[in-house]
Amino acid sequence: MIQGRWKLLILRELLEGVRRFSDLQRELDADGVVERTVYPEVPPRVEYALTELEGLHAWGEKQQSEG
Repeated sequence: MIQGRWKLLILRELLEGVRRFSDLQRELDADGVVERTVYPEVPPRVEYALTELEGLHAWGEKQQSEG
């Protein structure tokens, strides 16, 4: 049930309350966990990818210090 690439990150954000997709995207971008790439195509194409492990490590450190 909690398998999948994004589920734990999304669940963490939703624990704070109801969120819109754009809010989730903004938070994960700001945390440095997800990188968003927009391609100038018609129709528009957007890809999301995990950042380098250094970004994930920094995010984990931040979460520990806040928790």
